[in-house]
Amino acid sequence: MGCDWVMRVLFRITYKDGTEESDYDTSNEGTRGIYLSYGEDDSEADVQMKQWKDICPDTVLYENGKWNSESPDLVYATPEWCGISIRYTRERIIELLDCDMGNVKTIEACPHPERGY
Repeated sequence: MGCDWVMRVLFRITYKDGTEESDYDTSNEGTRGIYLSYGEDDSEADVQMKQWKDICPDTVLYENGKWNSESPDLVYATPEWCGISIRYTRERIIELLDCDMGNVKTIEACPHPERGY
């Protein structure tokens, strides 16, 4: 399977002792491939990746024992791009990161566009 570029969300965990797991890789969880229209120049992927990152800033999801959303059903969602949004529930984030939440200071979602494969 190939695509021109990939929408991907990585996570960054900061622990109460100040240590950090940067860009925690979730093994392609939530990765979505984006295809360019036939005839579009290859540089269009770079343009789209920059535009997507501009509308998807890094976002703090959890800080000092509190989630940024009252709803456990949706804690994070990227804005739609080509009809696609990457979404995470509180339960799924905890499961993916598999960390002791009692020692976590912050969890950030970090949208990360990459060239396709």
